[in-house]
Amino acid sequence: MSKGNMSGREILKSYTLSPAACDDVAAEITGFCDRMKVDRKDALRVRLSAEECLLHWLDRGFEGKPLTLRMGQKLRVPYVTLEAEGEAVDPTAEETEEFGSFGGSILVSLDLKPDYSYHQGRNRLQFRLSRKAPGQMALLGTLLLAGVAVGLLGMLLPEHVRSVALNGVINPLHTVFFSLLGCIAGPMIFLSVTRGICGIGDPALLGRIGRKLMFRCLGMVLVAGCFGALLFPLFSTGASYTVREGGRLSALVDLLMQFVPSSLVSPFVSGNTLQIIFLAFVTGIALLYLGTRTEGIMRGLEQVNDLIQFLMRIICRITPFVFFLVIVKMFWSGMLPTVVSAWKLLLVSLIAFPLFTLLSLLITAARRKVRPGLLIRKSLPVFMTALTTASSAAAFPVHVRTCKNHGIHSSLVNFGLPLGIVMHRPMLALYYLLILFFFAGVYGIAITPIWLIMAVLVAMVMGIAVPPVPGGGAICYTIMFAQMGIPEEAFAVAMTLDMLTDALITAFEIVNQDMTLINFAASVDMLDPEVMRSENPDIH
Repeated sequence: MSKGNMSGREILKSYTLSPAACDDVAAEITGFCDRMKVDRKDALRVRLSAEECLLHWLDRGFEGKPLTLRMGQKLRVPYVTLEAEGEAVDPTAEETEEFGSFGGSILVSLDLKPDYSYHQGRNRLQFRLSRKAPGQMALLGTLLLAGVAVGLLGMLLPEHVRSVALNGVINPLHTVFFSLLGCIAGPMIFLSVTRGICGIGDPALLGRIGRKLMFRCLGMVLVAGCFGALLFPLFSTGASYTVREGGRLSALVDLLMQFVPSSLVSPFVSGNTLQIIFLAFVTGIALLYLGTRTEGIMRGLEQVNDLIQFLMRIICRITPFVFFLVIVKMFWSGMLPTVVSAWKLLLVSLIAFPLFTLLSLLITAARRKVRPGLLIRKSLPVFMTALTTASSAAAFPVHVRTCKNHGIHSSLVNFGLPLGIVMHRPMLALYYLLILFFFAGVYGIAITPIWLIMAVLVAMVMGIAVPPVPGGGAICYTIMFAQMGIPEEAFAVAMTLDMLTDALITAFEIVNQDMTLINFAASVDMLDPEVMRSENPDIH
């Protein structure tokens, strides 16, 4: 039995929880997803997940209790909410405590798990849905062509007309957008580092195995940073390499001094990434030390992080249109030679990505005593899926199957893949470092040992902190360029190169994550050697 009404744009239906009500709710969700033009896979995932949650409540004695279904959209983002009266029962809780609650928060942030809360005697589950829409790369490609066309046509206009358009329209919009990015960049980095430290240090948040896996992911990012530093000589032409008087001790002191802020506010005002990281590190350690006395602050940080993530999604939606403006500005400001010179960056990237991945694969094959060709064959389907979609989320179902075919225990797969999407970013960190080296050469930036160390650190942090939303790289480019003294004009070139490298980075990132999970699974006795060495993985 159900009752329904429309409240504004929200659909509200009331039920008495029963097996029949579960079927009715599933049918309502299916119809809502069809009307909202939700992606078919996402709609199926939400329907099955909702049915599973409702059945879990039935098993826990909720039959006959009031159930409310809410469906609507906020800022054009569809949602489905289930509310059931009764004691607090989270149907999405992990069956094992091995990985802790931190993994659940990662799944929620990636929209791979509903958000659960309990308030005033009501259990609440909210699912966020994705509409069918052109891919971010397709939209960027369209706007790239439009920007090129407008840029070329604008070259036919008198110079004073272009100057008026630049100074009166494009430059002000450009400034406003980057000011918004600057406002959100500092808090984003601070919250990412603080929450990461708290997650690593608190067994209740992350769990024993989850903490070890996070350290393994961070270690791979560090290895990629060191690997990228070896490639610096390939980009040194055009940059000046200087060593300050006073030797290594003076350089080390200068580097350490750059980490220490003059006040709690100054790093956020000036956009000093290293000082923000230092504050986040100190704050995270302090929160761990104080423990339960700071639970309220921890909850507050989680809520602020949700707000920052929401704001990032909004800003990232307008990033492609700003990209159109900077393409036009690039034509009218004479920056085309910089784009042409980027062939070296693309060439080095095309060599560095497969080389790093091959080394990782060969080391894994040697350690696990398995043929490299077998590892390649098993990872090839998810590699091709990621290469053609440029999306780790789109490749997620194939990635789960691939990891299980590698013999990794399903519980580790279910936690390790979402954690890897957030933390395992060696290819992205490597690419960011190459980007910094390339633009340092283009703009003749003075290179010192301190600059090199800072470049590696910034690239590593940005590789991990980049938000997993379309256009999230724009925020990271803004932070990196401001920290390393690279002009804002480089943003247009960087975003153009993103279109060419995004799919490659995603594909090689996934294969590297497979190798990391295989080795980690073996270290915690969650790898089946027989499945890993099987010639026919589809039977497992």
